[in-house]
Amino acid sequence: MARFLYEVELRPEIDGGYSVRVPDLDGCYSQGNTLNEALEMAADALVTHVAALLKFGDTIPTPVFGHQAPDGGKVVAISFDTDASYIINDQNAVSTAIPSPLRSRSFFSQV
Repeated sequence: MARFLYEVELRPEIDGGYSVRVPDLDGCYSQGNTLNEALEMAADALVTHVAALLKFGDTIPTPVFGHQAPDGGKVVAISFDTDASYIINDQNAVSTAIPSPLRSRSFFSQV
C-alpha cells in the first residue's frame, strides 16, 4: 500500500452543498451536502481513482501544490493510502449488480 497526497478544490454550490474537483486527476470529481461530507467523499474518490490507475497500469500524475481556491471555496490537501487491490477483480461484479433485463442494453457495454 502506498501513501498519496493531492489537493482538492471545494466549491460551494448555489443550491447548497459542495462540489469537489481534483485538479491533478482528470475526471476525479465528487460532491457532498456539507463541507465534512464533501471532504469524506473527496477522500473516497481519490482512493478509488488512484487505485484504478494502479490496477490498469496507468501513470499516476505527480501532484502539484498551490492551486488557487475557487470563489468562496477552499483548497485542501488530502493524504490517503491505496493500492490496486482496492479495485474488485471479479469481472462478474458489475453484471450481478445490474438486473438481467438491463444487462443486455448496449450502453452498459460502452462504459
